[in-house]
Amino acid sequence: MKDRQQNFGSAVAAILTWLITIALSPMVVFAQGLPPLAHIVVGGTFEYTVQKGDTFESIGSRKGAETAVLAKLNGLKPTTPLKAGQVIRGDNGHVVPTDLDDGILVNLPQRKLFLIRSGDLVSAYPVAPGKPAFKTPTGGFQVLQMRENPTWYVPTSIQQEWARAGKVVKKAVPPGPGNPLGGYWIGMSFPS
Repeated sequence: MKDRQQNFGSAVAAILTWLITIALSPMVVFAQGLPPLAHIVVGGTFEYTVQKGDTFESIGSRKGAETAVLAKLNGLKPTTPLKAGQVIRGDNGHVVPTDLDDGILVNLPQRKLFLIRSGDLVSAYPVAPGKPAFKTPTGGFQVLQMRENPTWYVPTSIQQEWARAGKVVKKAVPPGPGNPLGGYWIGMSFPS
């Protein structure tokens, strides 16, 4: 029994020594080619007054906050109906990655787009990434065109999804509040 305790103690000491060495040696992180830790945080806590028709999902999409987190912060379930005038508290704080000097960086897990110029954050916006059936392409791309008040030409796959769900099938959605593209569309260099 005493030998097992000594072996266990030696193993714990070795692991702790290794962890302390890693923690105190930033060269190890850079030697592996990883970017430096992020040092910019955007967003933060907010209060939002519910408008007619709002849900935790719609508020989360506009504010860049997770639906489940918003509901939990307010002591409610994500499916709880909200009432106009109700005040919702939230937190949409996000860490900005630091490995880009100029350009647009979309962080899919955070559902955020960051505009960076000369290494400084210019703006941050919530985005709606794809879903398992319609994955968001990843990689480095270029902006080829930009359109204001675009018409959305509904992909055939989405038209089929709507038909299966018994929804009205549209081939195009004109500019306006019902257009899921919003007020602007940016055409990128990836095929879509």
